Amino acid sequence: MLKAYELKDIPVIDIPNPVIEYAKEVATLLDKENQGKKTMDGGKNKNIKGTIAQWAVHKYLEDNGWYHEYSKPYTKEQHGDKYDILFAGEEVWDVKCRDWWNEEYFYNHRILMGEHEFDSFCEKPCDYYIFTTLEKDLSKAYILGGLVGYDLWDKLQELKESEKTHMKYPTKGKTYSRYLTPIRDLILRV
Repeated sequence: MLKAYELKDIPVIDIPNPVIEYAKEVATLLDKENQGKKTMDGGKNKNIKGTIAQWAVHKYLEDNGWYHEYSKPYTKEQHGDKYDILFAGEEVWDVKCRDWWNEEYFYNHRILMGEHEFDSFCEKPCDYYIFTTLEKDLSKAYILGGLVGYDLWDKLQELKESEKTHMKYPTKGKTYSRYLTPIRDLILRV
């Protein structure tokens, strides 16, 4: 039986100013260089959030001594479309940042997945999607948890008509943070 998803299952990562400044500085490069051919530009703020989220997951793994490779966004050393994080030398992790942190609703963060993300997954499946969220001032990241790649797409719920009105890109469906597996449990699974 699965254990209940609790607030204590969500690691909180403090984001130092140099990481925030780096994210802000490089966020515009996506438009200019489009380093990943399947990368969808969600705008400067989403690029900033995504850069910080990837660093936060990397920092969590590094601080806990778990072997991984980190594809630092928007650098020549970036591994392009291959992965955000390569865990234990074999598992491809795609890190996503959704919404802003709200402790009152930690259990019900709505996670939308776009058609372009599904198309990308079909071409190059990832093993896990790792979901994060940030404080509005970017000072903290919260690692909400993750899902096995195939499970995510099989378990998405359809959006209600009222939810479709403000979408920048076509959306494949939604899930909620309560359905995620805490990152520590993903790592320690047998």
